[in-house]
Amino acid sequence: MTVLFKRAAEIVLDTIQLTIAGNEPSSALDVAFSIERSLKPDPNTAEIQVWNLNEDHRSQLEDAERIPCTVSAGYLDSIALIFSGTLRTAFTVREGPDLVTTLASGDGEKEYQRSRVNLSVAPKTPNPSLMQQITKAIGIGEGNLGTATPQLLAAPAMLPQGGVLSGSASQIMTRTAQSLGFEWSIQDGALQLLKVATPLAATAVLLTPETGLVGSPSVDNEGILSAQCLMIPDVFPGRLLVLESERLSGSYRIEKCKYSGNTAGPDWYVDIEAKKLG
Repeated sequence: MTVLFKRAAEIVLDTIQLTIAGNEPSSALDVAFSIERSLKPDPNTAEIQVWNLNEDHRSQLEDAERIPCTVSAGYLDSIALIFSGTLRTAFTVREGPDLVTTLASGDGEKEYQRSRVNLSVAPKTPNPSLMQQITKAIGIGEGNLGTATPQLLAAPAMLPQGGVLSGSASQIMTRTAQSLGFEWSIQDGALQLLKVATPLAATAVLLTPETGLVGSPSVDNEGILSAQCLMIPDVFPGRLLVLESERLSGSYRIEKCKYSGNTAGPDWYVDIEAKKLG
């Protein structure tokens, strides 16, 4: 069983690697992060703060373009990737004796916002081929497109007579996915494609007080479950969640996650929003 008290994380910013193990940052730098991921097409985002980076590293982050940014977090015997994206902005301010560098990053953000498509689609083009072409136009990885292929083939052809697709690639992906009965999002720089109201085909995450559930989960008047857990691995949008608590239980699809971590404070949690299945 995962040791849920010895926190661990690895944050990689270009060539800069910050490692936290056993609640002690080996880099001698404090870090904090707030990451939001969801099943919406809008890109996932991360804000990371690093205390007292040296001048060379601050310049490296503030001056460069297209800097890769990844965050993995969890506990000593089990950490997992919780964010992968590209740095958007970096700036440093002084807070008392400290220099605090704040970094903002998006997952496929520029690709989502700027990509265009101009495709001539031949008659009877299979749905998987069409989705593959739009994914390539956006500029992201194919993700789970291969796994979704049988479901795409089972749906009626999107353009049986052929046609032309022209305009914002992300908007065309949204319209195409909805027409075929799917939802799409960008996860770790790649496509995640799910049938509407269906979780990923993967082992469920069991959430109980013994496996990391914090406090009492609740359900709002729209049926959305809100729950908080420790930074346990493999909790991300699209996963099947099996909840067992004193007040609530059942199977849910995770819709949104907010990961909060701070090496100098108590935060090391995931706030979850999920919809009940069935």
